[in-house]
Amino acid sequence: MEKGTGVDFIECKDVIGSLFWLIYYFPDTGEVEGLVRSDASSFTYVKTVETTGAWLNMTWSGLFSWRKERRLNITVRVSVNVPSESRLSYWYIAIDNEENGFVGKNRFPANFWSRPDI
Repeated sequence: MEKGTGVDFIECKDVIGSLFWLIYYFPDTGEVEGLVRSDASSFTYVKTVETTGAWLNMTWSGLFSWRKERRLNITVRVSVNVPSESRLSYWYIAIDNEENGFVGKNRFPANFWSRPDI
């Protein structure tokens, strides 16, 4: 729960914006493209609440490339831990890339207005 606004980000997952921006490089063509969560073909999440705190684990798969006009074999996993007795939250990201290109930059956590420079 975000104490300032009263929004439960675990329940209201659509309010978290883009969450990540990946700047992806295609070495075969030299092209660069920004990939975001809204371009994924699938999204899953698991919420766990324990006495020690809450975890939110999210997975996006099949990010769409507008330059290549196809889905990429890229999976992004994000975990957020909110300990019960802490004012802090802890954010983790893992990127599985089974394509020929590579992620050159990553902005995380992000929102629509925090696009990284390409």
